[in-house]
Amino acid sequence: TPVHSFMRTRSIVLTLLLSAATAAILTAGDKSMTYIYKRGDSMYSRINGSLDGLGKVAKKYGSEFVWVRSNGRNYLIRDAATLGEVRNAFREVEALEPSVREVERRLKPFERQLEVVEARVDSFGDQLDDEDLGDSTRDAIEAKLRDAEDDMHDIERRMESIEREMEKLDKEVEKLEEVAEQRFERIVERAIEKGIAERVD
Repeated sequence: TPVHSFMRTRSIVLTLLLSAATAAILTAGDKSMTYIYKRGDSMYSRINGSLDGLGKVAKKYGSEFVWVRSNGRNYLIRDAATLGEVRNAFREVEALEPSVREVERRLKPFERQLEVVEARVDSFGDQLDDEDLGDSTRDAIEAKLRDAEDDMHDIERRMESIEREMEKLDKEVEKLEEVAEQRFERIVERAIEKGIAERVD
């Protein structure tokens, strides 16, 4: 099951958002709260400490639910109206998913090219470590290394505008994620206070 974790790794979605990847968000709010929000094949979570039974919880309560550990007590939310509020809390974040995926799609060819060129640079560098190389051979390898480095810098220059676009999008998503998580926590806390969240073992 894909997991979107509120524990920011580079979580933009890099994978973020109801998809097949893991995303992380670490924002303001009650960090003592551990929770899992599952919706279909995707899952948002923030785990404080260890939760070895994460997989069991994810499978136990159906296709959509919120499971919360707060103040040492476990709660389950399956109320349709509350789950609707939770979905709405993440609506603006999820709306950016197509834009994020499009930028990632445009970056991938450059990233693949860069990997190939970097491997060439490393290979030529390794060859130059051989102290027994003749002068002509060393000159030839150094020339190839310079060409590879030029290719690498050219690819990096062509990536710059897309990377700036990704950085801008990252910041926008991060701000929306912070708001979404704060809204999510208020919804959960209200559900607990009103008894909508049921106590579970």
